[in-house]
Amino acid sequence: MPAFPGGIEALGKFLGSNIKYPKAAREKGIEGRVICSFIVEPSGSLSNITVVKGVSPDMDEESVRVLKLSPKWIPGMENGEKVRVQYAIPISYTLEDSKKPAKSTGNKTGSVQDTAAIHKGSLIADNVVTGSKPLYVLDNKIIAESKFKLIDPNNIESINVLKDKEATTLWGDKGKNGVVLINTKKR
Repeated sequence: MPAFPGGIEALGKFLGSNIKYPKAAREKGIEGRVICSFIVEPSGSLSNITVVKGVSPDMDEESVRVLKLSPKWIPGMENGEKVRVQYAIPISYTLEDSKKPAKSTGNKTGSVQDTAAIHKGSLIADNVVTGSKPLYVLDNKIIAESKFKLIDPNNIESINVLKDKEATTLWGDKGKNGVVLINTKKR
């Protein structure tokens, strides 16, 4: 799998230090999670950056803008070759409770410590060049990739990616290309 230089915590720091909470969204108290998809090229650069699930046009644009600033990633590898890998990450926009617009007075503060972060364990990836698709498992049941793409992100509790020996130990030969484990929120 490709990786951000320094790992997922470094990616979170990169996003947090580069994303500027859009003023209009901040003033309206809009919060949410933007899910962006992109391809990590063999060179490590990002291409095809798109919003899969948006919150507001300005938050969506800001997420894409910052991903375009990303340093080169460590590319994905398959059989010793660098390959293109599609990735999706959720970027959360959260206002501090004390900094949300006051409903009665309309008071807006200028010193907002807004945050944008990546949810650990919520990365989604699959190899888009070689056709080697991972096994998708929803609540311990194997599902088709097409059903995976229909899952409402708001219903997801967690996503974990297994690869190599861990994947084949648990899922046998079906897991040889990796396993994406999706657990939904219990109702």
